[in-house]
Amino acid sequence: MAPIHLNYLAVLIAFVAVFVMGGLWYSPILFAKRWSELTNVDMSTTSPAMALGAQGILTLIEVVSLAVVISWALPKTVIEGGCVGFLLGAGILAADAGKLVIFERRPMSLFWINQAYNILALTVGGMILAAMPPAM
Repeated sequence: MAPIHLNYLAVLIAFVAVFVMGGLWYSPILFAKRWSELTNVDMSTTSPAMALGAQGILTLIEVVSLAVVISWALPKTVIEGGCVGFLLGAGILAADAGKLVIFERRPMSLFWINQAYNILALTVGGMILAAMPPAM
């Protein structure tokens, strides 16, 4: 297996970008109301500190994992890095979530809200990570 080379500044920038994107995506500005209706989740009963803490930890795991894959893929351009992120978002996350939609009879609109975010976040994260390759 190829060695892993990470640019920790790029990981930090990608983490902040993906974290902020998630906050905006699921905010009242964009999809909070519709997401809440589709999931029957009342965010007013959720601890903001707990939700943001969990989102932060899981986003960090996601971005570090993406950085490892980007490190192995060796993208030569920002577009190639975005393509790696898109492939992971659409080809793995969205495809797997699609199975849940079918078998759990979840609404397609919920699928699109969640998976469009995943695809966008990984694509942007891949672009950021490819734009700032580690020094080797």
